[in-house]
Amino acid sequence: MTEALAAGRLERSQVIKTVTNPTSINNVTIDVSDLDWNEWEYVAFTFSHSVLTSSGEGKHFYVDLNAGGMNGNSNGTNYFLRTSPLPFFALFLPRHSAANTVQALCIGDPCAVCIGKGTFADLTSLRIRYDSNLPMGISVTLWGAK
Repeated sequence: MTEALAAGRLERSQVIKTVTNPTSINNVTIDVSDLDWNEWEYVAFTFSHSVLTSSGEGKHFYVDLNAGGMNGNSNGTNYFLRTSPLPFFALFLPRHSAANTVQALCIGDPCAVCIGKGTFADLTSLRIRYDSNLPMGISVTLWGAK
């Protein structure tokens, strides 16, 4: 799917924004406060994680909503979703309504259905963090279909 996106072959989908970390830090944040969730059927994100796989053994990356304030998974963890630094797919499902509760499907290791504390209208940022520093130049791309 990410290769098709990069090649411009996902005809219904479009890139919403891309953020690249300028230094070696342990997280990258995407500001989604300007997104009109009512316009989107689904929104997904990918990032250039291939640099993590060589030294990422036993490590995980996490996704937080609003710096952790809306994470809300029922398993009592302090993240919205967690997966190994392997190929993954995270799909948010606003279904054309900012009033819907934040829901996402994560296909990775492990796979999960994630439900946040609040609605898409409340969502202002997605933070991707790693157990150690992410190398400089990791790009996170947010894309969706209307």
